[in-house]
Amino acid sequence: MNSNHALIFLLFVPALAGCISRAPVEETPVMLQRAESFMAQGVQKYERFEYSVARTKFVLAYHEYQSFNEKQGVVRSCLNLARVALDLGELEEAEKQLQRARKIIDEYQLTQLAVYCDIIASSLLIREEQYDQAEKLLAPYLADNNELVPKEISEVAVAIIQNRTRIAFGKGEDERKWLERYRKAVADMEKYRPRLLRFEAAQALQDEGAEKALELLEEALELYRLHSDPKGVAYTSLEVADIEDDASMYEEAIEDYQRGLSAGFRIRDRRVVISALEGLIRLYGKLESKEELKPMVNLLDEIVQAGKEKPWYLLRIE
Repeated sequence: MNSNHALIFLLFVPALAGCISRAPVEETPVMLQRAESFMAQGVQKYERFEYSVARTKFVLAYHEYQSFNEKQGVVRSCLNLARVALDLGELEEAEKQLQRARKIIDEYQLTQLAVYCDIIASSLLIREEQYDQAEKLLAPYLADNNELVPKEISEVAVAIIQNRTRIAFGKGEDERKWLERYRKAVADMEKYRPRLLRFEAAQALQDEGAEKALELLEEALELYRLHSDPKGVAYTSLEVADIEDDASMYEEAIEDYQRGLSAGFRIRDRRVVISALEGLIRLYGKLESKEELKPMVNLLDEIVQAGKEKPWYLLRIE
């Protein structure tokens, strides 16, 4: 399970019965169990990259919590819906769910849930390359020293530091500092090793060149395959392909863009699919491979223009 998945599990932690209001005592357990059951089913489907079903379950959980005014459950439902929207590249929908969650958090002073909202909001800002805003959002959670937030929420600490490290590499500022901080944070957490390797590869590309960076990324890929993580395979394949493209390793880059394309379709990540297609189009253009180029261009156009009538992930190369 990678770090993105861990966050959604944290949001699933069942609410305490004592937090529920406006429901008869004898009815509360049944209603709570029904809501939590929908939430658990949604998490399970999310982990399997069945985003459409996961979204449906989270919506059902939202309505159950809302029906007996359980605000913490409502917030957790909104945040999980934001997470799904973000993974699907539906940035406006993600922002909408975050705003809804934030309003309830502020109105009912649910401060214990604010950190989860800020983590997902920072991920959205990073996706939009608004690094300064994302950095400002995370700053209150990061002390000047290298101490983490309390160990009982260590998954949250890792998510915060991981996003701050992404910001550092996105801005090209303090990469080594945050890489080291992330390395310390995940030192005893093997499941984060693939992500650490990807950060190390980004630093190695600057310090040692493409060969070392590719070596680290290949190690990350092997770990993602070992853990059957298609999302990790998708993102890492694109990182490998980009480096190979810059190094004029065109045949290898084509193979890795194609791998990223297949993984992107599997997890229905529109951003990955578009990035892979753009890479393939660029390479086939360099190689003047018109036969391979045309279907890629056509598919990219269809995906960009696809609407609700024909979801983009149902499109394929003709």
